[in-house]
Amino acid sequence: MKFIVILLIYFVYSIADEHTLDFTNRHKYFIKTHYGLMALHRFYIIEEEIFKLQYTSNKLQKLRTINKLINKFHFKEDIKHWNQNDYWASLIELIGTGAGDGEDLAMAKYFILSHLGFAKNQFKFFINKKNNQIVLGYQHKKEGKYVILNHKTDSISILYDDLEYSPLEISDEFINEQYNKMLMIN
Repeated sequence: MKFIVILLIYFVYSIADEHTLDFTNRHKYFIKTHYGLMALHRFYIIEEEIFKLQYTSNKLQKLRTINKLINKFHFKEDIKHWNQNDYWASLIELIGTGAGDGEDLAMAKYFILSHLGFAKNQFKFFINKKNNQIVLGYQHKKEGKYVILNHKTDSISILYDDLEYSPLEISDEFINEQYNKMLMIN
């Protein structure tokens, strides 16, 4: 049965559009050998959740589930985690180390939700004015209101004004670089 599920997951990944999570056995082997069995376990939890969510049409449920799932990772500032002032970790690095900062978590949510069929033009990254952390916003309705997926809370909230968050322009080129970095392994 597990073999059939893995084949189905591979099939779904192989026919999906841009920014799909095309993880192969090579990626899983990389995670296991470079980060260990706990990292591989984290990978399988995410993979299983993605597989389950592909069969629901409720976008708010998908947003809540992915927000809560990614928020389980430990929050760790780049300077402590990577010994750099600013480092955008790939999804594999986030899964591997089990930790990341605001932009790592926001980017992971972006890629997973894109894979689940969310239109990438409805996403926007925001910076929290109080703590300077990046969060992901999703334009859920046509009115232009964004649902904020914050790493500090598992609940999602509507952005009614710009008192707490400012839009952050991130180019498609940069997002594509992050996507390619995520799939590139040595």
